[in-house]
Amino acid sequence: MNVLNLTPHKIVVYDGEGDKILKEYEPHGFVVRLKSATQKVCHSASLTYSVPICDPQRFIDIILPPDEKVLQSADAIIVSAPVGQYFMDEFQTSEFCPSYDVLGPDTGPQSVLRDDKGNIKGVTRLNLYVKAPNGRKRSVQ
Repeated sequence: MNVLNLTPHKIVVYDGEGDKILKEYEPHGFVVRLKSATQKVCHSASLTYSVPICDPQRFIDIILPPDEKVLQSADAIIVSAPVGQYFMDEFQTSEFCPSYDVLGPDTGPQSVLRDDKGNIKGVTRLNLYVKAPNGRKRSVQ
């Protein structure tokens, strides 16, 4: 399986007990990012709290590798949770359907493994945000 890690971090997946490394995914080099809409500052709330307050980010697009061949060769990609959620939302609300599975590290408390300083060492599972259809090699949009 050709799995591309499109995050800036090495992804390490351990067994369920966190004792043995099952798989390591080195960063591919290109990081998938989300493009967000300009945030509106709420002046009345800013005055109330004496700090700038704005609307939450609204993601309007995804920035994929410029070379589509990179994705066309992938059976799966690993992305961050916000990117995975964006893929999931787009897949449910449009005709967009990637030709690869979209995965992400499960950093919830049941899966994440941390070192003694609280830094993430790895996870015990990955999330599946989007499952590619059978006959997976559809065009990338």
